[in-house]
Amino acid sequence: PPSLDDDAAYAIAEQLVANAQALSNYYPLLTQELHTAFDPGMLALPLHPGARRFINRDEPSFFEENTDIFALSFTLFAALTSALIALYRARKQRKKDRVDVYYRQIIDLRKRMEGRTSLEELQAVAAGVREVQEEVFGLLIDERLNADDTLTLFLDLSNQVLKECEGEEQVAAAQ
Repeated sequence: PPSLDDDAAYAIAEQLVANAQALSNYYPLLTQELHTAFDPGMLALPLHPGARRFINRDEPSFFEENTDIFALSFTLFAALTSALIALYRARKQRKKDRVDVYYRQIIDLRKRMEGRTSLEELQAVAAGVREVQEEVFGLLIDERLNADDTLTLFLDLSNQVLKECEGEEQVAAAQ
C-alpha cells in the first residue's frame, strides 16, 4: 500500500531476498523470479521506493561514481592555483627588481655628489635624482611598479639625496 513506510518496505524486501531459499521450498511460484538482478521496468506494478532502495543498495553513490572526476577537478584546481601564485610572485619579483635598478641609480648619483664642490655639478646631481624620480613615477602610473614599501623606501632615499644635494649647494654657494 502507498502508506507503507519506506523503511518497512526496505525491511520486507531484505527479508524476502534473505529467505528466498526457504520461501521457494514452500511457495515455488512466489520465489521463481525473486532475485535482485531484475529490471524494475518490466514489473506490472510500480516498485515501492523502500524496495527500490533495497535493490539499489549495492550501487555506488553519486560521489563514489564520480570520484575520478572530483579527483581530477581538485588536481586541476590545485595546479591552476599553484600556477597563478607562481605567476603572481614572479610578477611581484620583477617589479621589485625593476625598482632595484633605480635604487642603484640614486646611490650612484649620491656617490657622484661626494667630494663635489662645484654648484653646477651638484645641480646636475639633483637634476639626475629628479629625472630618476620622474621615471619611477611614470612606471608607477603605467602600473609597471607597485606602490608599496619598496617604492616608499626609494622615495625616502631619493628625497634624502636631494636634501643632501641642497645642503651641499648652499655650502658651495656660500663659498
